[in-house]
Amino acid sequence: MRRKIIILGNKLTRGGAEAVIVSQVNLLHKSGYDVYLGLLRSTNKDDTFYENLHIPKDHLIHFGFGSLFNPISLFRIISFLKREYFHMIITHLFESNFIGRIAAFFARVPIITSTEHSVYFVKSKWQIIVNRWLSKLTDVIFGVSSIVVDFTVEQENIPREKFEVLQQIVDPSISLFSKSDILQKFGISDDRMVVITVARFSEEKGVQKIPQIASLCKKSLGKDMPVFLVAGYGPLESDLRSEIDKHNLGKDVFVIADSVLAKEYLAAGDVFLLPSNREGMPVAMLEAMANNLVPVGSRVGGVPEIVQPGNGFIIEKDNLKGFADNLISLSKNREDLNKRKIESKKRAINYIKKSGGDFLEKVDKLFGKIESGMKFVITVDTEGDNQWKEGNIVSLSNIKSLPRFQELCEKYNFIPTYLITDEVATDSFSIDLLSNWQDLKKAEVGSHLHPWTSPSLVDRLKGEHVFPSELTREEFKKALTDLTDSIESGFKIKPTSYRAGRWGFNNMQIKVLEELGYIVDCSVSPKIDWRNTVGKKNSNGGPDFRGLKTRPYYFSDSKVLEVPITILYTGLFSKVDGYMEKLFSKMDDGFLKRVFNRLFFQMKWTRVFPESSVSDWKKILKTAQKNNLPVIEFMIHSSELSSGTSPYTKTPESVERVYRELENMFRIFSEAGLVGIGLSDFARNFKKGYERVS
Repeated sequence: MRRKIIILGNKLTRGGAEAVIVSQVNLLHKSGYDVYLGLLRSTNKDDTFYENLHIPKDHLIHFGFGSLFNPISLFRIISFLKREYFHMIITHLFESNFIGRIAAFFARVPIITSTEHSVYFVKSKWQIIVNRWLSKLTDVIFGVSSIVVDFTVEQENIPREKFEVLQQIVDPSISLFSKSDILQKFGISDDRMVVITVARFSEEKGVQKIPQIASLCKKSLGKDMPVFLVAGYGPLESDLRSEIDKHNLGKDVFVIADSVLAKEYLAAGDVFLLPSNREGMPVAMLEAMANNLVPVGSRVGGVPEIVQPGNGFIIEKDNLKGFADNLISLSKNREDLNKRKIESKKRAINYIKKSGGDFLEKVDKLFGKIESGMKFVITVDTEGDNQWKEGNIVSLSNIKSLPRFQELCEKYNFIPTYLITDEVATDSFSIDLLSNWQDLKKAEVGSHLHPWTSPSLVDRLKGEHVFPSELTREEFKKALTDLTDSIESGFKIKPTSYRAGRWGFNNMQIKVLEELGYIVDCSVSPKIDWRNTVGKKNSNGGPDFRGLKTRPYYFSDSKVLEVPITILYTGLFSKVDGYMEKLFSKMDDGFLKRVFNRLFFQMKWTRVFPESSVSDWKKILKTAQKNNLPVIEFMIHSSELSSGTSPYTKTPESVERVYRELENMFRIFSEAGLVGIGLSDFARNFKKGYERVS
């Protein structure tokens, strides 16, 4: 499948987190992903990253959030995620982390991730509580450094195993200015060391400290002091200029209020100064290091992870004299400065190369959770025509329609398992047709017991459609033995897969299956109660499967694997085999249950019904991926593939409708990477002891 990802941010004004978002989007696009960028808000400012995006224009989506709590915009993003069927969402910054994860949960996006960019001391209590709750919906929370991860774990009391450190992707390229152009612009002689800061003019970046640090340098070096360029934008610009005037630094410290081209001024620099009070992973510092600048920064956030003793200096954030002393030392010792420039660039380039690979590796690993061998088992109850009515004369005209179905399966490399009844097992045309596909390993033949067509029971039952679960052990064993022998005689193989007719399975049948060499059953329809369905007259009806699991499992100490037909709740409460599933399944059928199902559960069979649509297959796939199911099992009756042989396909038009939905389902599952496999092969490859149910 082509992997489809949406990255969600707040808006695209220039900033460190936004630079990372753009880099991630472009890298994924370049690597072949179908990547979209979603933004909660648009902006009229000129200082944006829009021109840096490489994705198609229709892959950039604005959701129109005027405020955080906007139900209309939330509905819009949920609807978009559902309609486009994304495999993964990556969110950035609190608002997008908040909105994006809620929307992705309701849209059933299989992989949900969020990103923490910094150590946020100012998070309110409600934000911490919300993040803690949303972490339960999140597959991975990325932190831009180990310090950010450790801080968030402690602050929000989220398990450490939920986090992964994700190195930031950085684009260090600059090309507009030369060093001489910049020096000439500001009247700087080329013998002075140039210290550059590229940052938002804000308290967290510590830019208000720069005039004080420069003043200390001037006291020590006089006219030989370094010149300082402070490029960026932000609310502290006027305060910064006032401090420069206060310390009489007008010819030594220059403020460049240009957020768009701020990074380009790195071309003139020797040292990159970042006296931050708070940081995540300092993207601007990495960009500077990649352009041969020596880093001098505060011991906060991810700074210690990229600045090492040989390439730069780390100073406690309030130690202004420490900052000045190191700048003075570099200014005096140009040999040391040049050595550190070389080491700084090496460190940054290695980090940047590794960061792109690290990001793609982590994305690939997450996709592995939904692509790692999820299998698709197709089961066909291969039987006589119109077997929904009792007393019908058994005919087999529908079998002639199977080649079209087989051709469709082969188109998508899927392997159907034809579970055949007695009348099919002894029909020469059916034997010739099915055995050819079986011999070519393009299909499997297994057993499907209809007691009313079993030679040992047909006279006694007289067409009465009893459940196999209503037979005595002796009756069942005789009937299944006869069917098994017929298949072995006609197809020259011993069948190992089984489904009870009308889903009529019970514990009695398990040991008999073992005795006859069967390894897998697929009779259980989880969540379904068949007790009100009439089988044997004056009896209790069929089995109640509401308490049984959706995942494959072994019954008690049996060697027979149960692979239930895939029936999932695809709505809000979609956790497989969870508490809400069990609670709702046990509710009595009726109006209230129908209402709850429509609103919160949305039960879907992996079957084609008259009302089935593309959205059903997408919902089933999403839910299966979200719950990491090892297999999706589909079933259909052979008589549904032929006109006039089932109540579902009375006309040629209804048959075409079935094939349209089969094509849709197979295409969607194939694009998602599901691997076709026969029922018995799935059982043979299944991890023994994976799950046992008493």
